[in-house]
Amino acid sequence: VRGLGALVYLAPAGLLAWEGWRGRGEPKEYQEEPGTERGERRGMGRFFTLVCLLVGLGVSLGGYVLVWYLPHRAELTRVNHYYLFDQLMPHSVSAILNNWKTGIFGDHRGMMPYLFRHDPVQTCLVLVWMVARLHRKRAKARMMQEDTEVYSVRQQTEQSNVDFLAIWLIILWVLMCSIGYAPSRYYVLFLPALSGLAGRTLSDVLFSLQWFKTHPKETSLVTGLFGYHLFLSLLHHAGLKGTLLPALAGFGYAALSLRLLPRLSWPSRTDQRILPAAILLLWAAGNLYWTSDWLLHMTYRQREADRWLAQNLPANSVLIGAVTPGLCLNNRFVCVNVIAKLCNDDHPVERYAPAPRYVVILDDRWREAWWQRNYPLLLRPENRVHRFEGVLRPFFVIGVYKADTEKVAHR
Repeated sequence: VRGLGALVYLAPAGLLAWEGWRGRGEPKEYQEEPGTERGERRGMGRFFTLVCLLVGLGVSLGGYVLVWYLPHRAELTRVNHYYLFDQLMPHSVSAILNNWKTGIFGDHRGMMPYLFRHDPVQTCLVLVWMVARLHRKRAKARMMQEDTEVYSVRQQTEQSNVDFLAIWLIILWVLMCSIGYAPSRYYVLFLPALSGLAGRTLSDVLFSLQWFKTHPKETSLVTGLFGYHLFLSLLHHAGLKGTLLPALAGFGYAALSLRLLPRLSWPSRTDQRILPAAILLLWAAGNLYWTSDWLLHMTYRQREADRWLAQNLPANSVLIGAVTPGLCLNNRFVCVNVIAKLCNDDHPVERYAPAPRYVVILDDRWREAWWQRNYPLLLRPENRVHRFEGVLRPFFVIGVYKADTEKVAHR
């Protein structure tokens, strides 16, 4: 996550470079401090900020290279190669298209389904702002042609801040929909930008409402996507196969938007004050729901699995598998993490003989393919010592298998 966070630097760097280039030839009245004798132009100040940003980034990267990368470059090169080329980077055009489909229209995983289920209010506000942004930019361009009054530095700074949040969000959204591995913890990277743009929409909510009314076709894209994910959320745990019904719901929402939005009336003065407060209350209710759901359904299955292993396996046992670090937090077993092409994938069972060894893996329909391919005899039912249900998620099963190298050979 820290490595991907470095991409956020592209947002301020690109914005400052554009502002500096655009302001390089502005006349004297566009200077940041009107009345200065030398008439310093705004573009030069922007380039100075960009230089400071790049110097700070260079110093940080230099310290990282000297203190950490060079002493550990062999290990870091191997690990980074795995994460970049085996885990993150898609290897075909079809894989990229599938990642985008999952990111926008997925169910059990994907960026948009996660955001619509866990933070629908902020997500909708940001989508509304992004779609309305193009129209507003065209309107501002027309206004500047008709009005020669120069924008103040405060207005310029405010617009730059909003653009920074938008570029930050777009960079990471595109990345999350493109890479092959994007767990929900990665989304923390763009939550600050999401909240900032949602607040910006709330501060000008009347403009958004008016834009709704005058642009029903563009608005129907947002409402259709919301309807799709709303319906999909209701059927999330119902074993739904395919996306036909949610797609029909999305089209229904879009059709209602085209029909009803042009008939909306302009809000009164009272509505102008109440509407932002109502949206904030709706956002707070959503967060309260998820926090309450977490607290009411909190279990201790991981702790109980840890205790079961400590009580039922020999004291000098070696537990082997990718899930073992999470199950050996409080016991004293040796745990060996095994991830193909990354760590301990060279005869992991044989290397720890003659100690008692147990392979602990995701089992049943989620059985890990590497173990099935390399140790098929080990995973026979008669070798399974125990199974844990619901430790990771309700539908995951963890199997514990006794590893006997006299009977099981690595392929």
